[in-house]
Amino acid sequence: MKKLLLTALVFAGVQVQAIAQDEVSTDESSNDLERREWYVGFGVTGNDGFRINSVLEEQGLPELNDAAFEITIGRSVINENVLTDLEWNTSYMDKKTSSDRIRNTNTGFKLRGHYVAWNNDKFFFSGGLDVSYTLNNFNLYSRGNRIDMEDLEPSTHTGHINLYNNQLFLGPSITLGAFQNSDFPIRLVAGYEWGVYSSDWKSEVAEVDNSFRENGQGRFYARLVLPL
Repeated sequence: MKKLLLTALVFAGVQVQAIAQDEVSTDESSNDLERREWYVGFGVTGNDGFRINSVLEEQGLPELNDAAFEITIGRSVINENVLTDLEWNTSYMDKKTSSDRIRNTNTGFKLRGHYVAWNNDKFFFSGGLDVSYTLNNFNLYSRGNRIDMEDLEPSTHTGHINLYNNQLFLGPSITLGAFQNSDFPIRLVAGYEWGVYSSDWKSEVAEVDNSFRENGQGRFYARLVLPL
């Protein structure tokens, strides 16, 4: 009887150990399907034109560019069926004429949710939706201004206009991942977004009269993404 009980206990112990190992291997395989990574991206963003450009053009001033080089830093969660990105983006432009200079900085955050339609060891393809929040900040200068360090009274110095606005964009995007099983995996990401909301143009240094919004603006982006 004791031998039978001991045999049963040993058998039960072996079975429990086998089940535990199977659960561990299942968890590990599940974890293998999900990948989290930091990444950096380089690309270009183009838009169909700021409304403010028509105002600048009428007054013979340099206009905001329709395209700009963009840098991205983000965090991805990728599994068998879903890709999620949260990223910070920034772009910069600097344009001069003989009498004026304009500088524009665009920075913001983007949340991307994709369904992975095709996935293997080397490649994957996904598509979905982007939601982006951006801040446009531009400064317009008259060139040739001078500042006297013995006279820093702001009212005696002119030739600088600061304006900014906030925008919310929404639109579809796609991702193609390549060389995923190599030491240098890459992703190509592209999308088109529509401006669903824009604040009025405001200024950090003055009240703005006759302001307006940039609602309805569309923009396209494409970039190369590399893991960190």
